[in-house]
Amino acid sequence: PALREWLSAHQQAGEPVYVSYFGSDEPARFVPDPTLMPRLPTFDRPRPWYWCEPGIYAVSATMLQHVYAPEKARWSSTHELRYQQLRLNDAAFRAVNADPARQPAAFADVSMEEWSNAWTVYESLRFARLCQYLRARRPDGMAGYSILIYRLTREEIAGTLEGDVAALAKAIARAQDAPP
Repeated sequence: PALREWLSAHQQAGEPVYVSYFGSDEPARFVPDPTLMPRLPTFDRPRPWYWCEPGIYAVSATMLQHVYAPEKARWSSTHELRYQQLRLNDAAFRAVNADPARQPAAFADVSMEEWSNAWTVYESLRFARLCQYLRARRPDGMAGYSILIYRLTREEIAGTLEGDVAALAKAIARAQDAPP
């Protein structure tokens, strides 16, 4: 309910909302049409594939800290290498997502299950990388005591998710140097 209240006071018309929630409630009860990012517990419900775009990111503190995630705490060179390898498939992920029946011809030897497994790892690493940045950035708001809210720009997303580790480091340095 606190997130719904914050959004009613601050969300701009048409602004997308991304939610990473730690808890047993359903975010869609309080946020119309949220893009659901990784959450705990998962309840083994499939979530639509998504891409990070400018908008509002509401992240539970537990999810932000990656307390229960496979990519614990700090971003490592191993995480970076695997993320960059999987990021090379971003266009193919988009094509498969747009029409699973028409996998790109160049990737015809990869099953939908293999695509789904690769997506799951990619999404998890992408979220861990995003959280590495968000932990350095001051939130734009809070909903209740545990949901941090960030309004991310195209530049922040590009610097955080689309470049190499040097671009991520620059984005983190800019976030840390930003005035309060």
